[in-house]
Amino acid sequence: MRLSLSSTLTADSDHVVCFRRGGTELRWPDLLALAFRVRAAVGSEPGTRWALDLDDAFEFTGALLGCWLAGKTPVLAPAPLLNGRAITIDGIVRSTTPPTGALPCIVLRELAATPIASANIPSSSELVMYTSGSTGTPKEIRRHLHNAEAELTVLESLWGEHMGACAVHATVSHRHIYGLLFRVLWPLMARRPFATFDLEYPEQLALESAPSAALVSSPAMLKRIGHLPAGTAQWRAVFSSGGLLSATAAEDTARVLGVAAVEVLGSTETSGVAWRQQLRHTPARWTPLATVETRASAEGYLEVRSPF
Repeated sequence: MRLSLSSTLTADSDHVVCFRRGGTELRWPDLLALAFRVRAAVGSEPGTRWALDLDDAFEFTGALLGCWLAGKTPVLAPAPLLNGRAITIDGIVRSTTPPTGALPCIVLRELAATPIASANIPSSSELVMYTSGSTGTPKEIRRHLHNAEAELTVLESLWGEHMGACAVHATVSHRHIYGLLFRVLWPLMARRPFATFDLEYPEQLALESAPSAALVSSPAMLKRIGHLPAGTAQWRAVFSSGGLLSATAAEDTARVLGVAAVEVLGSTETSGVAWRQQLRHTPARWTPLATVETRASAEGYLEVRSPF
């Protein structure tokens, strides 16, 4: 089944999209209402590139859809890069009024209600992201919605049946490609409820776990759970990206969280490239994602050609 944001938008549904800390649920009509408020606000502004400075995943998703509905280009950037004004943007979408700023600012909590109408988001809609800058100056990366839809369709074909209707938690930000795809767009298109908040401490991985929940994490968090006893948690699935997971952290994940982590190799430039699971007594080989072509250059670098 091909995942499509347009199909998601046109579905008549009242399913749960997100849940807040404490269990408050936000449903599909709630998200549409926010998206159309943002659409009306940014649609009346002349600028094209709108930065989404939003930590709450529900507010972020509503603003993302609203910008696309208005024909604008959402810009995702780490907070330090955004606050340093080192990028080109025409305005910012925030949840509260900033103390100062010369750029136009759309404040979500000040937007008036707007009628919801039928609408479509073209697969050619653009998105701008930035590399982390860990190996130099952050670079601007442009994507189209159809790139994300192609990748999410592959992810769903690999793990969708196992995931079922499970809830999705995350320790990683939606401001980066991995978090955007795994904790927001994939759950959104597959109708899996996702948390609006981040898990920040190892102990929270035990409190929030359930056989009907999946965790989107990073090696930085998974390498900090070794002190927890075996069987502390029971997740349905655990994903890890943003760096290689050491053999020790992989063993701790399976022992403590109840399931072997699925590692995803990728970058802001390439998006997802390959995956692996480090299982005991099993060689940890990488498998390229379907439709992704890889090869080694003469200098030993990984080269990738991908629809993502």
